[in-house]
Amino acid sequence: METDQPLRYRYFKVCVNFFIFRFYGNTGIISIRSNFSLFLWATWYSLITLLFGWWGGTLLKPFLGIRNSLEALHINLSGGIDFTHEMNEMDCDEKINHIWNNLLRTTLEILNKDEIEIIIELQETYEEEALKLYDDENISFIKDKLEQIDINHITDNEILDFFDALESYKKL
Repeated sequence: METDQPLRYRYFKVCVNFFIFRFYGNTGIISIRSNFSLFLWATWYSLITLLFGWWGGTLLKPFLGIRNSLEALHINLSGGIDFTHEMNEMDCDEKINHIWNNLLRTTLEILNKDEIEIIIELQETYEEEALKLYDDENISFIKDKLEQIDINHITDNEILDFFDALESYKKL
């Protein structure tokens, strides 16, 4: 059974034309667990486009239905449009997403969003008690607390980058 596969989100294109009635748009977002399911959805929307997408058009744009049909078929048969990143961002609150989007690429390779959330909580705890923020004592506090929960791979540079992103968020 394929229970360990991550959930992916995709949408497909559909093109339907009947004389002057024309529809070219996106399907709803579909959650996909397996490649077989992806194949079925892509085939279904491609079949709809093949049957109903070519017909129709107007005098001003006589080949628009054909162009839209070809584009929809290309997108669908190449697996649809991936929407997984956007859906995963919806799982986190605005603060985490803002900090994540403002970290350096090297920091992003080391941290994940769960660790960002933990560091935010630690920083909020530190801010309740401390007078001075974003100094060596602040970095030591965060690193010590992270080591207590077996997160040992984060260095001072990543924490300083986190501080920069946090300050950017606070300026909003």
